[in-house]
Amino acid sequence: MPAHSSKKRMQRNNKKKSKSKHSKKKSHSKKITHANALKVEVSVYCMKCRGKVMMHKDGRHIKETKRGTSMLRGKCPKCDGVVVRIF
Repeated sequence: MPAHSSKKRMQRNNKKKSKSKHSKKKSHSKKITHANALKVEVSVYCMKCRGKVMMHKDGRHIKETKRGTSMLRGKCPKCDGVVVRIF
């Protein structure tokens, strides 16, 4: 295999990496922390209703995932399905 083709391949890979680096932007309206997770109204996506709903304040609790991140778990007010928000 010629040496010039591997250089071109490396240049293409570097361009792809630089584009993906700048395109990743997260936009959250409110940052949920451990301290205010049970107090703040949180909008979540219900998989059963297929829409955004506001999570009940009374029935939610904080759990820890297998990887160690925290998540807020509660019930959907419309269909009583389980909704989860990872923070």
